[in-house]
Amino acid sequence: MKFLFVDDEVKVLEGLERSLMMVADDDWDMEFVEGGAAAVERLKTEQYDALVTDMRMPGIDGAEVLRQAQALAPSTARVVLSGQMEDASALKALERAHQILSKPCNPEALCGVLRSVVRYRTLLERESFRRAVVSTDRLPAAPTIYREIEAELSGREPSLERLAAIAARDPGLTARLVQVSNSPFFGGGRRITTASQAIGRLGLRVLAALAVAAVFDRRDFPAREFDVGAVQSRALRTAEIAGRLWPKDAGLAYLAGILTEVGHLVVASTLPREYDAAMLRRRAGESLHDDIERECWGATHAEIGAYLLALWGMPTAVVDAVGHHHSPVFAGEQADPALSAAVACAAAVVENAPLHADDLRRLGMSEDEIRRKAEG
Repeated sequence: MKFLFVDDEVKVLEGLERSLMMVADDDWDMEFVEGGAAAVERLKTEQYDALVTDMRMPGIDGAEVLRQAQALAPSTARVVLSGQMEDASALKALERAHQILSKPCNPEALCGVLRSVVRYRTLLERESFRRAVVSTDRLPAAPTIYREIEAELSGREPSLERLAAIAARDPGLTARLVQVSNSPFFGGGRRITTASQAIGRLGLRVLAALAVAAVFDRRDFPAREFDVGAVQSRALRTAEIAGRLWPKDAGLAYLAGILTEVGHLVVASTLPREYDAAMLRRRAGESLHDDIERECWGATHAEIGAYLLALWGMPTAVVDAVGHHHSPVFAGEQADPALSAAVACAAAVVENAPLHADDLRRLGMSEDEIRRKAEG
Protein backbone atom coordinates (compact mmCIF):
# COMPACT_ATOMS: atom_id res chain seq x y z
CA MET A 1 0.00 0.00 0.00
CA LYS A 2 1.24 3.46 -0.92
CA PHE A 3 0.59 6.71 0.97
CA LEU A 4 1.59 10.34 0.34
CA PHE A 5 2.03 12.78 3.24
CA VAL A 6 2.22 16.54 2.58
CA ASP A 7 3.20 19.46 4.84
CA ASP A 8 5.10 22.70 4.37
CA GLU A 9 7.16 22.30 7.54
CA VAL A 10 10.15 19.95 7.27
CA LYS A 11 10.29 19.30 11.00
CA VAL A 12 6.63 18.29 11.04
CA LEU A 13 7.23 15.87 8.18
CA GLU A 14 10.31 14.41 9.87
CA GLY A 15 8.43 13.94 13.13
CA LEU A 16 5.49 12.35 11.34
CA GLU A 17 7.79 9.98 9.48
CA ARG A 18 9.57 8.90 12.67
CA SER A 19 6.34 8.26 14.56
CA LEU A 20 4.65 6.39 11.72
CA MET A 21 7.64 4.16 11.03
CA MET A 22 7.17 2.70 14.51
CA VAL A 23 3.51 1.69 14.03
CA ALA A 24 2.94 1.35 10.25
CA ASP A 25 2.45 -2.02 8.58
CA ASP A 26 5.50 -3.65 7.00
CA ASP A 27 4.09 -3.49 3.47
CA TRP A 28 3.36 0.25 3.55
CA ASP A 29 5.26 2.52 1.17
CA MET A 30 5.15 6.02 2.66
CA GLU A 31 6.38 9.17 0.92
CA PHE A 32 6.76 12.54 2.65
CA VAL A 33 6.93 15.69 0.52
CA GLU A 34 7.37 19.35 1.40
CA GLY A 35 4.69 21.71 0.09
CA GLY A 36 1.65 21.54 -2.15
CA ALA A 37 3.54 22.05 -5.41
CA ALA A 38 5.70 18.97 -4.81
CA ALA A 39 2.61 16.96 -3.89
CA VAL A 40 0.82 17.86 -7.12
CA GLU A 41 3.86 16.80 -9.15
CA ARG A 42 3.92 13.43 -7.38
CA LEU A 43 0.20 12.94 -8.04
CA LYS A 44 0.81 13.46 -11.75
CA THR A 45 3.21 10.51 -11.99
CA GLU A 46 2.47 8.16 -9.07
CA GLN A 47 -0.58 6.26 -7.80
CA TYR A 48 -1.39 6.34 -4.08
CA ASP A 49 -3.96 4.58 -1.95
CA ALA A 50 -4.33 7.65 0.27
CA LEU A 51 -3.18 11.27 0.46
CA VAL A 52 -2.69 12.98 3.85
CA THR A 53 -2.24 16.75 3.60
CA ASP A 54 -1.98 19.86 5.72
CA MET A 55 -4.36 22.71 4.83
CA ARG A 56 -2.40 25.86 5.66
CA MET A 57 0.51 25.96 3.24
CA PRO A 58 1.98 28.86 1.22
CA GLY A 59 1.52 28.85 -2.53
CA ILE A 60 -0.49 25.76 -3.33
CA ASP A 61 -2.46 25.17 -0.13
CA GLY A 62 -4.23 22.04 1.07
CA ALA A 63 -7.53 22.93 -0.58
CA GLU A 64 -5.80 23.13 -3.96
CA VAL A 65 -3.91 19.88 -3.34
CA LEU A 66 -7.24 18.18 -2.63
CA ARG A 67 -8.79 19.66 -5.76
CA GLN A 68 -5.87 18.51 -7.89
CA ALA A 69 -5.99 15.06 -6.28
CA GLN A 70 -9.64 14.68 -7.25
CA ALA A 71 -8.72 15.29 -10.89
CA LEU A 72 -5.33 13.56 -11.07
CA ALA A 73 -5.94 10.62 -8.72
CA PRO A 74 -9.69 9.96 -8.55
CA SER A 75 -9.32 6.66 -6.69
CA THR A 76 -7.01 8.05 -3.98
CA ALA A 77 -8.52 8.56 -0.53
CA ARG A 78 -8.09 12.13 0.74
CA VAL A 79 -7.36 12.90 4.41
CA VAL A 80 -6.66 16.31 5.95
CA LEU A 81 -4.22 16.50 8.88
CA SER A 82 -4.19 20.13 9.93
CA GLY A 83 -4.24 22.64 12.75
CA GLN A 84 -7.25 24.63 13.92
CA MET A 85 -9.57 25.92 11.19
CA GLU A 86 -12.65 28.10 11.16
CA ASP A 87 -16.01 26.39 10.54
CA ALA A 88 -16.14 27.70 6.97
CA SER A 89 -12.68 26.36 6.20
CA ALA A 90 -13.53 23.00 7.75
CA LEU A 91 -16.68 22.73 5.63
CA LYS A 92 -14.67 23.68 2.55
CA ALA A 93 -12.14 20.97 3.34
CA LEU A 94 -14.91 18.42 3.79
CA GLU A 95 -16.16 19.17 0.29
CA ARG A 96 -13.03 17.45 -1.05
CA ALA A 97 -11.61 15.44 1.88
CA HIS A 98 -13.01 12.20 3.19
CA GLN A 99 -11.80 12.81 6.73
CA ILE A 100 -10.28 15.65 8.74
CA LEU A 101 -7.84 14.94 11.57
CA SER A 102 -6.38 17.58 13.84
CA LYS A 103 -2.77 18.15 14.80
CA PRO A 104 -1.17 16.77 16.83
CA CYS A 105 -2.52 13.36 15.80
CA ASN A 106 -1.80 10.11 17.57
CA PRO A 107 0.18 8.00 15.06
CA GLU A 108 -1.79 4.88 16.00
CA ALA A 109 -5.04 6.73 15.26
CA LEU A 110 -3.76 7.90 11.88
CA CYS A 111 -2.63 4.38 11.01
CA GLY A 112 -6.02 3.11 12.08
CA VAL A 113 -7.71 5.45 9.60
CA LEU A 114 -5.42 4.30 6.79
CA ARG A 115 -5.85 0.61 7.66
CA SER A 116 -9.63 0.97 7.56
CA VAL A 117 -9.50 2.63 4.16
CA VAL A 118 -7.20 -0.07 2.79
CA ARG A 119 -9.23 -2.92 4.25
CA TYR A 120 -12.50 -1.99 2.60
CA ARG A 121 -10.88 -0.82 -0.63
CA THR A 122 -9.61 -4.34 -1.32
CA LEU A 123 -13.19 -5.66 -1.45
CA LEU A 124 -13.89 -3.70 -4.63
CA GLU A 125 -12.39 -5.53 -7.58
CA ARG A 126 -13.01 -2.93 -10.27
CA GLU A 127 -11.12 0.35 -10.46
CA SER A 128 -14.20 2.14 -11.84
CA PHE A 129 -16.12 1.36 -8.66
CA ARG A 130 -13.23 2.36 -6.42
CA ARG A 131 -13.21 5.69 -8.22
CA ALA A 132 -16.97 5.97 -7.90
CA VAL A 133 -16.83 5.55 -4.12
CA VAL A 134 -13.92 7.92 -3.63
CA SER A 135 -15.60 10.57 -5.78
CA THR A 136 -18.85 10.45 -3.80
CA ASP A 137 -18.64 13.67 -1.82
CA ARG A 138 -22.39 14.03 -1.41
CA LEU A 139 -25.25 11.58 -1.38
CA PRO A 140 -28.76 12.28 -2.64
CA ALA A 141 -31.47 13.18 -0.16
CA ALA A 142 -35.08 12.69 -1.12
CA PRO A 143 -36.58 16.02 -2.27
CA THR A 144 -39.39 15.63 0.27
CA ILE A 145 -36.84 15.47 3.10
CA TYR A 146 -35.22 18.68 1.90
CA ARG A 147 -38.57 20.45 1.61
CA GLU A 148 -39.57 19.40 5.11
CA ILE A 149 -36.27 20.66 6.56
CA GLU A 150 -36.62 23.97 4.72
CA ALA A 151 -40.19 24.36 5.98
CA GLU A 152 -39.12 23.68 9.55
CA LEU A 153 -36.15 26.05 9.35
CA SER A 154 -38.28 28.85 7.90
CA GLY A 155 -40.77 28.67 10.77
CA ARG A 156 -40.74 30.99 13.73
CA GLU A 157 -39.39 28.43 16.19
CA PRO A 158 -37.49 25.59 14.45
CA SER A 159 -37.45 22.49 16.61
CA LEU A 160 -34.26 20.46 16.97
CA GLU A 161 -36.33 17.38 17.74
CA ARG A 162 -38.48 17.73 14.62
CA LEU A 163 -35.45 18.46 12.41
CA ALA A 164 -33.61 15.43 13.77
CA ALA A 165 -36.64 13.21 13.13
CA ILE A 166 -36.84 14.45 9.53
CA ALA A 167 -33.11 14.03 8.84
CA ALA A 168 -32.99 10.59 10.47
CA ARG A 169 -35.36 9.25 7.81
CA ASP A 170 -32.82 9.74 5.01
CA PRO A 171 -29.69 7.53 4.77
CA GLY A 172 -27.64 9.97 2.69
CA LEU A 173 -28.28 13.01 4.88
CA THR A 174 -27.82 10.98 8.08
CA ALA A 175 -24.44 9.75 6.86
CA ARG A 176 -23.28 13.26 6.00
CA LEU A 177 -24.46 14.77 9.31
CA VAL A 178 -22.69 12.11 11.37
CA GLN A 179 -19.53 12.40 9.27
CA VAL A 180 -19.27 16.17 9.59
CA SER A 181 -20.23 16.32 13.27
CA ASN A 182 -17.43 13.91 14.19
CA SER A 183 -14.82 16.16 12.60
CA PRO A 184 -12.55 17.60 15.33
CA PHE A 185 -13.26 21.06 13.94
CA PHE A 186 -16.88 20.89 15.12
CA GLY A 187 -16.26 20.34 18.79
CA GLY A 188 -14.80 16.84 19.04
CA GLY A 189 -15.55 15.07 22.27
CA ARG A 190 -17.80 12.04 22.46
CA ARG A 191 -18.62 10.12 19.31
CA ILE A 192 -21.78 11.24 17.50
CA THR A 193 -24.03 8.41 16.29
CA THR A 194 -27.47 9.98 15.70
CA ALA A 195 -28.90 12.77 13.56
CA SER A 196 -30.17 14.51 16.70
CA GLN A 197 -26.72 14.58 18.32
CA ALA A 198 -25.19 15.75 15.04
CA ILE A 199 -27.59 18.67 14.61
CA GLY A 200 -27.11 19.66 18.23
CA ARG A 201 -23.35 19.88 17.68
CA LEU A 202 -23.39 21.46 14.22
CA GLY A 203 -26.24 23.93 14.60
CA LEU A 204 -29.06 24.84 12.23
CA ARG A 205 -26.87 26.80 9.79
CA VAL A 206 -24.67 23.83 9.02
CA LEU A 207 -27.73 21.55 8.82
CA ALA A 208 -29.25 23.83 6.19
CA ALA A 209 -26.01 23.88 4.18
CA LEU A 210 -25.70 20.10 4.24
CA ALA A 211 -29.38 19.61 3.37
CA VAL A 212 -28.97 21.84 0.31
CA ALA A 213 -25.78 20.03 -0.75
CA ALA A 214 -27.44 16.64 -0.35
CA VAL A 215 -30.27 17.30 -2.77
CA PHE A 216 -29.73 15.89 -6.25
CA ASP A 217 -31.92 17.24 -9.02
CA ARG A 218 -33.39 14.45 -11.13
CA ARG A 219 -31.38 15.66 -14.13
CA ASP A 220 -28.18 15.10 -12.13
CA PHE A 221 -29.32 11.68 -10.98
CA PRO A 222 -29.64 9.69 -14.21
CA ALA A 223 -30.17 6.08 -13.05
CA ARG A 224 -33.63 5.29 -14.39
CA GLU A 225 -34.14 2.26 -12.17
CA PHE A 226 -33.33 4.11 -8.94
CA ASP A 227 -36.33 4.70 -6.68
CA VAL A 228 -35.23 7.04 -3.89
CA GLY A 229 -38.50 6.54 -2.03
CA ALA A 230 -38.15 2.75 -2.02
CA VAL A 231 -34.51 2.94 -0.93
CA GLN A 232 -35.40 5.36 1.83
CA SER A 233 -38.27 3.16 2.99
CA ARG A 234 -36.10 0.03 3.15
CA ALA A 235 -33.38 1.86 5.03
CA LEU A 236 -35.81 3.32 7.55
CA ARG A 237 -37.52 -0.02 8.17
CA THR A 238 -34.15 -1.78 8.57
CA ALA A 239 -33.03 0.87 11.05
CA GLU A 240 -36.19 0.56 13.14
CA ILE A 241 -35.95 -3.24 13.34
CA ALA A 242 -32.20 -3.21 14.05
CA GLY A 243 -32.84 -0.88 16.99
CA ARG A 244 -35.37 -3.33 18.41
CA LEU A 245 -33.07 -6.30 17.95
CA TRP A 246 -30.11 -4.58 19.61
CA PRO A 247 -31.49 -2.49 22.53
CA LYS A 248 -28.04 -2.48 24.13
CA ASP A 249 -27.21 0.40 21.78
CA ALA A 250 -30.34 1.06 19.75
CA GLY A 251 -28.98 4.39 18.46
CA LEU A 252 -25.90 2.77 16.93
CA ALA A 253 -28.05 -0.04 15.49
CA TYR A 254 -30.41 2.52 13.98
CA LEU A 255 -27.48 4.38 12.40
CA ALA A 256 -26.06 1.20 10.89
CA GLY A 257 -29.49 0.12 9.68
CA ILE A 258 -30.31 3.34 7.89
CA LEU A 259 -26.90 3.30 6.19
CA THR A 260 -27.36 -0.19 4.70
CA GLU A 261 -28.63 1.37 1.45
CA VAL A 262 -25.73 3.80 0.99
CA GLY A 263 -24.09 1.50 -1.57
CA HIS A 264 -27.16 1.80 -3.79
CA LEU A 265 -26.93 5.59 -3.59
CA VAL A 266 -23.26 5.53 -4.60
CA VAL A 267 -23.71 3.37 -7.69
CA ALA A 268 -26.97 4.99 -8.83
CA SER A 269 -25.49 8.48 -8.60
CA THR A 270 -22.09 7.78 -10.17
CA LEU A 271 -22.48 4.74 -12.46
CA PRO A 272 -26.10 4.88 -13.67
CA ARG A 273 -25.71 2.42 -16.55
CA GLU A 274 -24.21 -0.23 -14.32
CA TYR A 275 -26.89 0.42 -11.73
CA ASP A 276 -29.75 0.12 -14.22
CA ALA A 277 -28.34 -3.10 -15.68
CA ALA A 278 -28.20 -4.77 -12.27
CA MET A 279 -31.63 -3.57 -11.20
CA LEU A 280 -33.28 -4.77 -14.41
CA ARG A 281 -31.81 -8.23 -13.86
CA ARG A 282 -32.83 -8.12 -10.20
CA ARG A 283 -36.39 -7.20 -11.12
CA ALA A 284 -36.50 -10.09 -13.58
CA GLY A 285 -35.53 -12.44 -10.75
CA GLU A 286 -32.61 -14.04 -12.58
CA SER A 287 -30.68 -15.07 -9.46
CA LEU A 288 -29.80 -13.96 -5.95
CA HIS A 289 -29.49 -10.19 -5.57
CA ASP A 290 -25.90 -10.36 -4.34
CA ASP A 291 -24.89 -12.58 -7.27
CA ILE A 292 -26.30 -10.07 -9.76
CA GLU A 293 -24.53 -7.14 -8.11
CA ARG A 294 -21.22 -8.98 -7.98
CA GLU A 295 -21.49 -9.94 -11.65
CA CYS A 296 -22.42 -6.40 -12.72
CA TRP A 297 -20.35 -4.38 -10.27
CA GLY A 298 -17.62 -6.68 -8.97
CA ALA A 299 -18.92 -6.10 -5.44
CA THR A 300 -22.21 -5.90 -3.56
CA HIS A 301 -23.90 -2.69 -2.48
CA ALA A 302 -23.01 -3.72 1.10
CA GLU A 303 -19.28 -3.72 0.34
CA ILE A 304 -19.49 -0.52 -1.69
CA GLY A 305 -21.34 1.24 1.11
CA ALA A 306 -18.88 -0.02 3.71
CA TYR A 307 -15.94 1.38 1.74
CA LEU A 308 -17.52 4.83 1.55
CA LEU A 309 -18.36 4.84 5.26
CA ALA A 310 -14.80 3.76 6.09
CA LEU A 311 -13.50 6.66 3.99
CA TRP A 312 -15.81 8.99 5.89
CA GLY A 313 -14.57 7.76 9.27
CA MET A 314 -17.79 6.20 10.51
CA PRO A 315 -17.50 4.04 13.65
CA THR A 316 -15.88 0.73 12.74
CA ALA A 317 -18.78 -1.25 14.22
CA VAL A 318 -21.19 0.60 11.92
CA VAL A 319 -18.97 0.10 8.86
CA ASP A 320 -18.69 -3.61 9.61
CA ALA A 321 -22.43 -3.96 10.14
CA VAL A 322 -23.18 -2.29 6.81
CA GLY A 323 -20.58 -4.43 5.03
CA HIS A 324 -21.89 -7.63 6.62
CA HIS A 325 -25.62 -7.14 6.08
CA HIS A 326 -25.48 -8.99 2.74
CA SER A 327 -21.84 -10.08 2.49
CA PRO A 328 -20.61 -13.38 4.00
CA VAL A 329 -17.02 -12.21 3.40
CA PHE A 330 -17.40 -10.07 6.52
CA ALA A 331 -18.36 -13.04 8.72
CA GLY A 332 -16.17 -13.24 11.82
CA GLU A 333 -14.49 -9.88 11.18
CA GLN A 334 -16.97 -7.51 12.80
CA ALA A 335 -15.87 -5.11 15.52
CA ASP A 336 -19.22 -5.87 17.20
CA PRO A 337 -20.55 -9.22 15.89
CA ALA A 338 -23.91 -8.93 17.69
CA LEU A 339 -24.56 -5.48 16.20
CA SER A 340 -23.70 -6.79 12.75
CA ALA A 341 -26.03 -9.74 13.31
CA ALA A 342 -28.88 -7.45 14.35
CA VAL A 343 -28.51 -5.32 11.22
CA ALA A 344 -28.18 -8.37 8.96
CA CYS A 345 -31.32 -9.94 10.44
CA ALA A 346 -33.21 -6.67 10.14
CA ALA A 347 -32.25 -6.33 6.48
CA ALA A 348 -33.28 -9.95 5.82
CA VAL A 349 -36.68 -9.39 7.42
CA VAL A 350 -37.27 -6.24 5.35
CA GLU A 351 -36.36 -8.07 2.13
CA ASN A 352 -38.22 -11.24 3.17
CA ALA A 353 -35.00 -13.21 2.85
CA PRO A 354 -33.71 -16.17 4.90
CA LEU A 355 -31.94 -15.36 8.16
CA HIS A 356 -28.39 -16.67 8.57
CA ALA A 357 -27.85 -19.23 11.34
CA ASP A 358 -24.64 -17.52 12.54
CA ASP A 359 -26.49 -14.22 12.98
CA LEU A 360 -29.25 -15.93 14.99
CA ARG A 361 -26.59 -17.54 17.18
CA ARG A 362 -24.83 -14.21 17.80
CA LEU A 363 -28.12 -12.64 18.89
CA GLY A 364 -29.18 -15.68 20.90
CA MET A 365 -32.64 -15.67 19.31
CA SER A 366 -34.66 -17.92 17.07
CA GLU A 367 -36.01 -16.82 13.70
CA ASP A 368 -39.54 -16.68 15.17
CA GLU A 369 -38.31 -14.39 17.95
CA ILE A 370 -36.59 -12.13 15.43
CA ARG A 371 -39.71 -11.79 13.32
CA ARG A 372 -41.90 -11.11 16.37
CA LYS A 373 -39.57 -8.34 17.52
CA ALA A 374 -39.52 -6.93 14.00
CA GLU A 375 -43.27 -6.49 14.18
CA GLY A 376 -42.91 -4.50 17.38
